[in-house]
Amino acid sequence: MHYVHFSKPALVQSLMNGFEAFVVKHGNKKRHAIEFYGLLFGHTEETSRTVHHHVDFVSIDSSADMNGGWVQNNEDATFLKEQFAYGAGYDFLGSIHTHPYLSQEMTLPEARTSGSHFSDSDLQNFHEQFSEDSFFGRPFSVHAVLAIRNKDDESERQRIERDGYLEPNIFEFSLANCKCFLKAQVFSCKNGVLKREDTSLKSDYLEKFGYLEGSFGSVKLVDGKQRIVEHVA
Repeated sequence: MHYVHFSKPALVQSLMNGFEAFVVKHGNKKRHAIEFYGLLFGHTEETSRTVHHHVDFVSIDSSADMNGGWVQNNEDATFLKEQFAYGAGYDFLGSIHTHPYLSQEMTLPEARTSGSHFSDSDLQNFHEQFSEDSFFGRPFSVHAVLAIRNKDDESERQRIERDGYLEPNIFEFSLANCKCFLKAQVFSCKNGVLKREDTSLKSDYLEKFGYLEGSFGSVKLVDGKQRIVEHVA
């Protein structure tokens, strides 16, 4: 059994960058709500029956090609950061990216059942990162997706009573007037075949509902615009 432990700094880093990509216009992009890509660093502890992957921090890939429906990482940036992290005593565990959904693009039930899962192109990318069944010299890789969907103010209430685990490795939570879903999955590769390992997500910050203690304002579509988002304090 594999356990992925997201530290509070790693989770906050993911949320800050995820919402920046969701709300703030990037360069000449025609829409807001684009995907970001980051790398997971930390350490691993093993027992006779379990493997614990501790995500200590996230490094956002500023050179990634970020778009509304996909993101492409920069392999040179990955190699550079892996070397720096190793020299500082951290393991390169894997990656995280976002699935941003505007309320008119996907319903909340759809976000729960499909939007919070990896796409086929995600899985292909994870597979390609293994070399001879090894992920940067390690037998396992850890990948996470953070899905963000804003609430439709005309028809939806924010229902925090649904917050909690959807599956052992997926946690649903409310932030601002958005629903978020964090999924973590450990993979291995045997004889060239990508395999999902039994995975459980752990986060004290989420499990103790610490995110409900703050006021994060709200996120809404700009009047008259279908894909332009703004943050209201």
